Amino acid sequence: MNMIEKGKITLARISLRNKDMNKNLKSKERFKLLHFYFVVILVVDVIQSC
Repeated sequence: MNMIEKGKITLARISLRNKDMNKNLKSKERFKLLHFYFVVILVVDVIQSC
């Protein structure tokens, strides 16, 4: 549970940074990429902990 909560907080921080820094870029596509990458990391962590 703690890993998932930390993950949600981190993802929220990343999305906030994206909105501030990348207003001119296609932030939606970049956010999707970051979100996918983050989910992969989270899944790997869960598998390793089990």
